[in-house]
Amino acid sequence: MTKTTMRGRAAALVLAACAGLAAACGDITPAAVPAGAPTDTPTPTSPAPAPTSPSPAPTPTPTPTVARPDAAARAMCTRTALALAHHRAGNRAQSRAAWGKAKDAATLSSVPAVRRLGAGSSAGAAWRWCGTHAKVALPKVRKAPKTHKPAPAPRTPSRPNPPATRTVTPGAFCSPPGATGVSKVGRPYTCKGPGQPRWRR
Repeated sequence: MTKTTMRGRAAALVLAACAGLAAACGDITPAAVPAGAPTDTPTPTSPAPAPTSPSPAPTPTPTPTVARPDAAARAMCTRTALALAHHRAGNRAQSRAAWGKAKDAATLSSVPAVRRLGAGSSAGAAWRWCGTHAKVALPKVRKAPKTHKPAPAPRTPSRPNPPATRTVTPGAFCSPPGATGVSKVGRPYTCKGPGQPRWRR
């Protein structure tokens, strides 16, 4: 038997076997795929978002700089605190005097806000500024004692002025009897008798 004959028979056997399998199994249909099972079919994906340009960083707001209190501003705060302490203690005169000195010190300051406070008339506004920038505490003061005016000295009665000395003419008539006088040369004379009263020695 030749090789060609053997190959022909083998091919015939294969075809017969395939025909028998097809007749026994019938039409082969793909089985249904259960829900949720992974499949080989690729699922469409959503497109990637387009890149966005970065937003600019916010510009920082500059913090306003506050000038430090100078020596004149600290002097204003010290005297303002003294003025308020005297005011609370009831010392009106001392409070006005201390506030006047505080305003004088404020006019010498290099801080514009302090100069404006010195030009005003409110110690409360100055104290609020000092509480924020100078940290000054109120001093402790006592109520000033009342001063009593001394009683006026009793007046001494004024002595009457002595009568002026009369210049008389010796030997002339005079009145009343007993009166005295001096002559032009300074000699004393008395108005007396006997008889008609005359200036006699």
